[in-house]
Amino acid sequence: MNIVPSLQVKVNRIVDGSTSFNDVVDVGILRQKAEVAYVLRFMNALEFNGVLLKTDGEFDALIAVVVWQAYLSSLSRYRIVCALRSVGMDAQADNFARCGLNVYNLKCCHCGYVHEVEFHCKLRVCRSCGVTRQYEMVDAWRDGLLSIGELRFVTLTLKNVVDLDAGVKKIRSCFTKLRHRKYYVSRIYGGLYAIECPVGKDGLWNVHLHFVYGGRYIPQPKLADDWEKITGDSRVVDIRKVKCVDRSVRYLVKYACKVDVGAMVADGKLGEYMSALYNVRLVQAFGTLLGRRTVDDTLFLCPECGECVWRVVEAATGYVVFDGLEYIRSRASPMF
Repeated sequence: MNIVPSLQVKVNRIVDGSTSFNDVVDVGILRQKAEVAYVLRFMNALEFNGVLLKTDGEFDALIAVVVWQAYLSSLSRYRIVCALRSVGMDAQADNFARCGLNVYNLKCCHCGYVHEVEFHCKLRVCRSCGVTRQYEMVDAWRDGLLSIGELRFVTLTLKNVVDLDAGVKKIRSCFTKLRHRKYYVSRIYGGLYAIECPVGKDGLWNVHLHFVYGGRYIPQPKLADDWEKITGDSRVVDIRKVKCVDRSVRYLVKYACKVDVGAMVADGKLGEYMSALYNVRLVQAFGTLLGRRTVDDTLFLCPECGECVWRVVEAATGYVVFDGLEYIRSRASPMF
């Protein structure tokens, strides 16, 4: 919400001629990662408030901002596709390229009712799929976490590593060793952890682990000492009481679902990230939380006849992908 007023100031600088479009870009539009939607919202606000654009030049300036943001989005997608192909992930690159663009028709095999759905790639590097995954995880784990007692949020770190795959395996192994120590078995009953892997300022992988647990109090100095003994090189830890479960779970999963594509592309790390972590689980329950995931198994029934047998057809080509596909779940209805 705060992007709109600041973006308005920048656009006004273009309109009143006090600065050029390139200068405005340099002072922050790119760094803010403003979306086309914010620019369009600002344009709608202008019309709503009765502030009319007086000249074609002013209108062109606003359109330039929109076009520039659209160009950046397109360029980012192109770079992701190239990074995926560079590590031999051609199928994933094709899926990402058509994510949100390809439309499929779910056609009821009983009555012929047609329901349109968009294709989604479900890759970590896809922003829209990442947002959807965050909401799904929060809904899936909220009730389970509330049932395991008083919650605390913990962060464990490693020194930056060269090999991402080795770093993820090390921190997962160290976390398992920590939980299995006698002192922690009696204090950590169960919870949910997520592994985050951004690129550090030194160009190495900054692998660290967040987890929410239900259980007893653990002094931070004690946790730091034990973590250093297990890892051999790191004692940077943080532990605090959870005040809001939804907020903590969102914070926990957002970094596992959200990838800083721009930074990884700039550092040439995106291909390595995808190849090392493809099909690797970065969010995992443990202890008493195992088996407490809330799963929506509601069937997506035909609104016309109530059946659940579908034919999946590419809307553009008419190609039949699946025929007689039974028992599609409700979560598949907006995202095939």
